[in-house]
Formats: sequence, C-alpha cells, structure tokens
Amino acid sequence: AEGLYRFEASWESNQRSILDESLEAFVVMDGVQYPMEPVPVTHHRWEALIPLGQKRALQHYHFKFVYQANQFPQARPDSLRTDPFSLEIIEPNQP
Repeated sequence: AEGLYRFEASWESNQRSILDESLEAFVVMDGVQYPMEPVPVTHHRWEALIPLGQKRALQHYHFKFVYQANQFPQARPDSLRTDPFSLEIIEPNQP
C-alpha cells in the first residue's frame, strides 16, 4: 500500500575509537540514502518515515551508519552497513 513506512535501527559497538557525536544513520533503498533521526531520550536509536509507492510489493533495504573514528593524528571517516533486509507489503483483503 502506498504511504509512509517507519524504519527503526539501533547501534551497538565495542569499538572505542568511534566518536559518538559523529554517528549518523541512514536507510538505503534502491540506491537512495534516507537520513534517520535520533529517537529522543534513547541512546543510539534512530527512526525514519519513508514514502513507499505501489511500484512493487517487495522492498529490499539496509541500514548504513556513518561516523568518525579516532586515529592518530586525527579522526577519519568510516562507515558500516547491515546485511540486507526485505519488506513485503501486503494489501489487506477488500470486500
């Protein structure tokens, strides 16, 4: 069904070199990066409302996290991405 769909992601890492304040999250779908907003009052959680049309019932996507990592002599940009996910959109039964 056409409309806005909520995507949520969280981040956990043992890597101490990551600068927390630099962390950004994106939903990547069909080669387009949709920025995610931090969830208030939580730590390392993001959400995004993404418009999906009726172009197809199955959407493939992944999350991408972009950050700065401490490295001598200065921080360097880095990123990680999740494995792919699939979202199947099923129309409700209509009378």
